Amino acid sequence: MQSINNFRLATQGMTAVLLFGIAFAAGADQMMRAIPGAVPATAAKAGVVPPAYPTGTPAASMRAVSPEIVADGLGMTIGGQVVAFTSYNPVSIRSTTMMPTAASPSACRFAGSFQLKNTGAGVAPTFDVQTMADSQQGVRTMKTGYMIPGMQPGASYPENFYLDLAPGIYSVILVIDPEKKLPQSAQNPKKYLVKINASCGPAPLGGGVKKKQTPYIPVN
Repeated sequence: MQSINNFRLATQGMTAVLLFGIAFAAGADQMMRAIPGAVPATAAKAGVVPPAYPTGTPAASMRAVSPEIVADGLGMTIGGQVVAFTSYNPVSIRSTTMMPTAASPSACRFAGSFQLKNTGAGVAPTFDVQTMADSQQGVRTMKTGYMIPGMQPGASYPENFYLDLAPGIYSVILVIDPEKKLPQSAQNPKKYLVKINASCGPAPLGGGVKKKQTPYIPVN
């Protein structure tokens, strides 16, 4: 009889231990679930390292390919001379064409040109470019815009311009994409500057071209 009682006590003790173990495991599992990023004990497998990111996280997207429009060459050509962007001393430019106006009767016309290049890997849609001249007194003149009809990667685009300036020292500025329409990766907009010392040549007003006189036609 004593043996039966001992067996019952032993069985009850084992059952209690088993139930306690199950309850402890369940409690631990709930605690693990409450910790962000933790893997529940019931889901962990021996020898398997849990992933660093949740399943389904997309990979980092690659940066979009973009154009890169720069001034091609060492500088701008003004009055038949190449004026370098890196020149800090004004380059003397002499004009042979005088363009008289009411405000500046001694103003001269200086023909110029610049060239652009797309050094990026993307196609550049239509964008604008501006040229302007600033005098030493801070007066801005001849601000002109040009529409560039898009550029393929590696392509170049030449553009002509002119400046009507009175004699003096000026900073001629080239601005690429002033409205920031292009998705360029580098500085945007890009600005380039050259300095010139403009002087008028000996040509008379009107560029040396005399106005033809109206032929005299007698009236009968």
